[in-house]
Amino acid sequence: MKKDESGMHYAPPNRACDHNPRQILTAAVVVFAMAFVLRIALVLLLPNFDVPAQGEMENVAAEWARTGQLANPYSTPTGPTAHLAPVYPLLLGLIYRLFGTGANGHFVQAIFGCALSAARCALILPTALLLGLNRRTGLIAAGVSIGYISAFNTEVRGSWEAPLAALFLMLLVVLAVRFAEKRVFKLTNAAAYGIYAGTGVLISPVLILPMAAFLLATVPLGLRRWKRYVLWLALLAASAFLVVLPWLIRNQRVLGSAVIRSNFGLELSLAYNDQEQASALGNVLESHPLKNRAVSEHIAQVGEIAFNRERENQALNWIREHPGSAARLFVKHVIFFWFPPAENAFFRVFMAVVTVTALLGFLLLASNNQFAAWLIGLIWISFPTLYYVTYWSSRYRYPMDWTLLLCSAVLLEALGTRFRPREAETI
Repeated sequence: MKKDESGMHYAPPNRACDHNPRQILTAAVVVFAMAFVLRIALVLLLPNFDVPAQGEMENVAAEWARTGQLANPYSTPTGPTAHLAPVYPLLLGLIYRLFGTGANGHFVQAIFGCALSAARCALILPTALLLGLNRRTGLIAAGVSIGYISAFNTEVRGSWEAPLAALFLMLLVVLAVRFAEKRVFKLTNAAAYGIYAGTGVLISPVLILPMAAFLLATVPLGLRRWKRYVLWLALLAASAFLVVLPWLIRNQRVLGSAVIRSNFGLELSLAYNDQEQASALGNVLESHPLKNRAVSEHIAQVGEIAFNRERENQALNWIREHPGSAARLFVKHVIFFWFPPAENAFFRVFMAVVTVTALLGFLLLASNNQFAAWLIGLIWISFPTLYYVTYWSSRYRYPMDWTLLLCSAVLLEALGTRFRPREAETI
């Protein structure tokens, strides 16, 4: 493992074996096909598919398909919204424009979501190889991912942007590996990285956290040529800002505030209140404007920005008045993120096993491939931070679930080598 003058690990390990691209592609295609067929089969088994449970994402997408406006996410009309980042509702809205908002449109929506989820499964193998893991580890992770459906509606119905965010996060790791191999602060790649980062913000603002963590990790590499590095950072930031700027201008014009997303106050108030519920499995959403018409009508009167400020102040006041309860809820959020609750006991145990094996696999990875552990560790530290504050939902962990599958596969592969002789890689 190479180090720079600061002692930071910055380069991936040498990948001794020369993998066969054709065989990798074939394996990825097979994994994609199996994962896609399984998910489509589940779609076909869903009852009442033409009347799905409408969420904010589908409401906004349907409104854009009808009127060209990103608006009305809740149970009654409330006007223009920044409750969601714009990329996924626009993609979903395009599907609705082409195929309608009835059964046909929702079926194509599900196909789109299944394809994104299957693509995540297919890309696990090449990502593992790029990180310096062996073929068996990548195949184990990819194989498990075929049947691993941790957020049913998110994967099978295509209701949320999490599968797209997962692909973005995987590509972020790929870019980090390529950057670490060259370690060149070119102004051209700064602009490209900035455009990529800005796009990620418009897909899911929570991706700002791992992007910031990865960018922070470049600081030791830029110290020797700090003037060039500062210029590189400035160009990257400027490029990202230019990508996000039209969305900020739109929100300033129609909402009166240049926000990326407007719903933090709402989510904070749902997480910290007298109900003291840490999971969406209960009635935590009873006061959500998606379900509560009175709250939705109040938003129409005061405006989305003012409403979220009200809810944020309400939550902060509750936290100040109930510090012990707030601390307990925060701890529950952390536990639920890593050990998700579920109404089905078997599924709850299964998810706990995934987390435990991933943590053990990460320890093995840290001793054998410090660069891969470094990248995955950055994601584990940064990505969940916002979700430790708010209540648990099954879709929140989905974008980084593939890292847990990879680490679990590291452990399974290591256990497997105890019962068979080590074989030469064939890919």
